[in-house]
Amino acid sequence: MGKSLAKSPTRFVFDLFLDRKILPLYSPKLKNKISHKIILGENKPVKVSNTHPFTVKDIPDYLELSTQGNYPFKCKEIRQYEGFLVNLTKHNNINSYLTDNLNKRNRKNVFAKRNKLHERHNIKYVCYHKNIDRLEYDRLFKRFYTFLEKRFHEKRILNRYLDNWNTIHRDVYQKIIDGCASLYVIYDKKEPISITLNFHLGDIVFSHIHAYDILYSNYNLGDVNMLANIEWCLENKVSVFDLSMGKTYNKQKWCNHTYYFVYHIFYDRKSTRSKILSDIIILKLKFLQYLRNKNIVGKLFQYDRLLYWKKAKEI
Repeated sequence: MGKSLAKSPTRFVFDLFLDRKILPLYSPKLKNKISHKIILGENKPVKVSNTHPFTVKDIPDYLELSTQGNYPFKCKEIRQYEGFLVNLTKHNNINSYLTDNLNKRNRKNVFAKRNKLHERHNIKYVCYHKNIDRLEYDRLFKRFYTFLEKRFHEKRILNRYLDNWNTIHRDVYQKIIDGCASLYVIYDKKEPISITLNFHLGDIVFSHIHAYDILYSNYNLGDVNMLANIEWCLENKVSVFDLSMGKTYNKQKWCNHTYYFVYHIFYDRKSTRSKILSDIIILKLKFLQYLRNKNIVGKLFQYDRLLYWKKAKEI
């Protein structure tokens, strides 16, 4: 890397958890501030530009980073939207977690729905981590796509993963074999009814995509799936089950730790143009977050809903 930075922003959280890559601006040694354990990534190359600021988006603030290298850049940091995670460091079993974090009514409802599901169907739970049959993997990904497509069509919202599904399908298999990813599947007999794609790094499991068969909606599969994933994490000594960004009722109910995503804006300290541009970026980010805080962006105006209708009109 030269003495300059790329123009296009990079999303730190996805580079790290999906590909274990970190920009060479940062040390590949990170610290999980919740568990105080060290996490190791790998520095990745980056294309460069001369005087334009460079934005590193979506850095979870529960990770401790340190810069490295002799670069002529200064960094401005700005806090953005919330992230949600399950902190398991004080719990040894699922009952301990549920007692501390779900009220009596919620606990009763979760187990009532799960028991009803088990009574009426032949339910099996499988976590594919470090081992999966290729034919079953391909079958699961086809059903995964169908679940997402139907669910987001039902919600009238565009799911951006669907446009990139072939790449996800292609890349995840080897990551499962290598232990970097997993598919947590709930089956009814031999048919998958809920699928979660998780990524693993150190003592953190990053929950990336979840979808379920909407024919089973009456059983609150989101809760049943969350219960099963947390239980697996506890059994496998995971400290953090990270559900990432996007405030939903389900995340707020299950998570016991809220964090923030921060942006780093790097600029060339010797360039007046670079500094001015970085100030403009900061102002734009502050204004956008103000609109989020006022529920204008994300509630009153939903960009993915607009994209859904635009795409539907084109079709």
